[in-house]
Amino acid sequence: TAEVNLASILANGFRIAGELPSVSFAKNCSLSLGYACNARSVSSPNSVVIAVRYENLEKPFIKQEAFGLHVYCFSEQPKIIGYCVVPASYVYC
Repeated sequence: TAEVNLASILANGFRIAGELPSVSFAKNCSLSLGYACNARSVSSPNSVVIAVRYENLEKPFIKQEAFGLHVYCFSEQPKIIGYCVVPASYVYC
């Protein structure tokens, strides 16, 4: 995600924004890094990779895919176990 979203996520948890039907979580770091770098903008040039854990993935609002997860509701928040700011100067290939 864009770094500008980090404080809100840490304080209030994840939310589904706008017209999006879900929030995606990737299983591997290279896919997560790609998503983070694509979230950069002029107003938020740094991005963030956030590592989360769900105690149980067998929930009706979680759809497991080969790449990771689609989460359609945040009535149960995942536990944030860490995050890493990706500076604007990092070039993702």
